[in-house]
Amino acid sequence: MSVQPTWSAPVNESTVAIEPLGHATVLMRFGNVNVLTDPHFYEDFGSGHFGYFPSRRVHIEEIPRLDAVFISHSHRDHFDVPSLAKIDKSVPVFCPVDARIHLVLRELGFKQVVSVQDWSTIQPLPDLSVIWTPSTYRVPEHGFAIRYKDFFLWDMVDTVVEIPDTAEKVLSKLGSDRLDLLMLPCFPLLETAITDGLDPALEGDPFDDTQRLLRVTSPSHILPFADGHFCTGRAEWLNHFKFPVSGERVEKVLQESAPDSTILRCVPGGVITIDVSSSKPTVRKAAQASRIVQPLETVQDRRFLPAGRIEPLSSITSCAKYGKLDFVDKGLEHDARLDPRVRGEHSFSRCLYRFIVLDESAAVTEERYISVDESGYMSVNVDQGPADIEVAITCEDLNALRSGMLGYSTAFLGGRLREWRPGICNLDSAKILIRPGSTAPKSGKVAYSGVFLLNSLLRREDDSVFRRLRIEAACAKEELDLPKFVTHPPPSRTQKLVTLPAAGPYPATRRVGPRQVVDGGILRGALGFEAWPSSVPPDISDGVLSLANLVEAQPHMGAGVRFPCDAYQLLLRNLLSSPVRKWSLHWGCLEKEYAVPLWRLASLFPITRERLLADLLKRGWVGEIYGDERPGGRTVEWWHGMPEMGLDYITVRFVKGHPLAGERVCALQYEGDPPKTAAQREERLVSGNFRFSWILPLTDTRNYVPSSRNVPFNRWVESRAMLALQGRMTDELVDVRTSWERML
Repeated sequence: MSVQPTWSAPVNESTVAIEPLGHATVLMRFGNVNVLTDPHFYEDFGSGHFGYFPSRRVHIEEIPRLDAVFISHSHRDHFDVPSLAKIDKSVPVFCPVDARIHLVLRELGFKQVVSVQDWSTIQPLPDLSVIWTPSTYRVPEHGFAIRYKDFFLWDMVDTVVEIPDTAEKVLSKLGSDRLDLLMLPCFPLLETAITDGLDPALEGDPFDDTQRLLRVTSPSHILPFADGHFCTGRAEWLNHFKFPVSGERVEKVLQESAPDSTILRCVPGGVITIDVSSSKPTVRKAAQASRIVQPLETVQDRRFLPAGRIEPLSSITSCAKYGKLDFVDKGLEHDARLDPRVRGEHSFSRCLYRFIVLDESAAVTEERYISVDESGYMSVNVDQGPADIEVAITCEDLNALRSGMLGYSTAFLGGRLREWRPGICNLDSAKILIRPGSTAPKSGKVAYSGVFLLNSLLRREDDSVFRRLRIEAACAKEELDLPKFVTHPPPSRTQKLVTLPAAGPYPATRRVGPRQVVDGGILRGALGFEAWPSSVPPDISDGVLSLANLVEAQPHMGAGVRFPCDAYQLLLRNLLSSPVRKWSLHWGCLEKEYAVPLWRLASLFPITRERLLADLLKRGWVGEIYGDERPGGRTVEWWHGMPEMGLDYITVRFVKGHPLAGERVCALQYEGDPPKTAAQREERLVSGNFRFSWILPLTDTRNYVPSSRNVPFNRWVESRAMLALQGRMTDELVDVRTSWERML
């Protein structure tokens, strides 16, 4: 497809200049032709929740006359309304066929808007042509392949491409067997699944596709640019849940993958010039040669600490005037079905959702239960049994979402929407669809994530995306700032303590199976570690469940706030197979009293009698469960977060001879001196006065832990923590101290 713009400029120079202005904003000069990609001129976006990495300031007045603007896609770190408002409205804008982009450009008054599709081509001048390259991502998105004289460039922006097909077609369209410059997005802070309510781990090695791409394109020069952002304000705590990748690591991988290529390091403010007067272009780089960009001090603390602080979720202002969850009822009245486009040859898993609105004290001010059946029909559930998926949001954030003052992506990626899946074990191994465009399996069961369902109901009321874009455009035209959300005051390090009762002395016992003993005619069993025997002595009629041994949901073990699914499923199987049908919950199963921080109650004892009994009854179990409530005298919920503590750092690495020899793998953070005795180690583990994080090489996050050992990941993490608490490691590991800079 060929598109001809009404743009023209004389070309009388044999020079190309590439000026990275930060993130994906690049000023490209082809002779006297000036093209700007994905303009972002300001230092933050997303209502103040996000900033760019590395930080910089753009002097808008220094930007030269533009001949064209290219917009790659509508993600807000590439499509910034206030920045577009600063551009001359007579400049042609080339963008995908995306209603959101076209709405804003129309509202701002741009006179020439050219829609492009995959492989659209323009040739405004004989020596200059531009091809829009496709992406397999879920939104309309393009990269830019450019030929200028005998110079060939491909700016991939952050497209996801099919390799080798797309790369080979790019070269064919350019009429070349090589690239002179490949502009490659490299993310200095990799997103993890923490905002999906999952472990903050990486799925595979993000450099896999890059290495295959380089083998196909064989570029003479590679420009890895930092196409990433960090969180600010109330979202700042999430930075430690993003996996850091240093520029040195990126360059090392690129150089190993393409040894004949020249790697160019060019941060915002640098300029790359190319002499195209001959058939073999000459590339030069100059640092800090641009008058347009001023580098700023960038966030330095990029440690990966998934056991770090989790900000409590509570409103800052009173909720009295804010809207409620009535949009849920209206959405169901409009259409009670989930999106039929995801159906295919599969069905929905039966699921009960709970939507929670929190006030300034983090108390629940309103809630709604929604059940979904196998056909994808929703209904308000009045029974209000234990929910399978819960979503919490503050009343002020909900009001901002409904009014269009807060974008859904900002709320989701900025940690303002929190999800927790205590009934994930009931979803029949369903594929969880976490956002629009999620790939559904060809068969089997699917379920919406809680935040996805909440967003779909919000958009049925009135599409808040377009409402927000209109608000942004109106403010930008009047040069008004959108309100930014303020930050909570620094958390107090003084933690309230709760005493967990001791179990008292145990009578004489005899062992009847793994982790099971008979105690005075009562079966006692620890949960979630090993399978129980299917038969018990005939004198056994009652059982005691020791819930304090179920500790796999501990946020301080580096798993965020999540449900201990593997251990819980094993517990359910054990109870279903056991002939014992009368069980009591027993919280006081510790050998002595422990004082634990109040926040730990939300993770140390995640199973309630109501939850356990409901899940067993769903599986046809007949029996009785009775016993104590949680210790401590009060309930602490998962959205109360996890406070920050001043901690030391110890790192461990694999020793020589191990497959991961020399690579740092985890960090133990604790207060005070290391424990020296077994009692001190147990107290540290139970009380939560330490936290454990892991730092794995990217490839080995997928390949090493824990599949090769058939061990749940959190169990592996816990074993490393206990070894580190002892001040030693096994023969497999040694204890070392190092700096975080070396680890990255």
